[in-house]
Amino acid sequence: MKILIATLALLVVTAAGGDFDMEFETVQIPDNSSFQDENFSEELYSLIPGWGEAALVFDIESWEYYTVNYIYADAVLTREGHGTEGLITILIPGVPISKEKALEYGTILSRGVVPEPFSRDGNELVHEEEFSRLIMELDEAGMITGVRFLEWSP
Repeated sequence: MKILIATLALLVVTAAGGDFDMEFETVQIPDNSSFQDENFSEELYSLIPGWGEAALVFDIESWEYYTVNYIYADAVLTREGHGTEGLITILIPGVPISKEKALEYGTILSRGVVPEPFSRDGNELVHEEEFSRLIMELDEAGMITGVRFLEWSP
């Protein structure tokens, strides 16, 4: 998780032409288990506060970094808000899933827009646009063990 936070911060600062020499404290929001008896779905995901709504819902400052886990019957979803700079959403299914299912989940995480084009980087399948990236992590058998969606402001 710390690597993802550092990666996004580095992407944001680098994209803005700046130097990366800052550290940020992250507010840990208590786990949300209100979905623990239901499988991850687009309908349930739509109930989670969006990037711009999180500060109000969690009673934090809009510039603060935060992490919150949503527990589902079949997966754990982690949202890492990086103030006004970006958001990382990570879905870890309880068991490895097919690429097709991962792409379906990625479409949900990106709220309907899967970044293009597609590429492969080691054990990751990557869909990327200017301000977003969808990453699907592959295991040795070619199944997907995690889906990450990163979005950041220009």
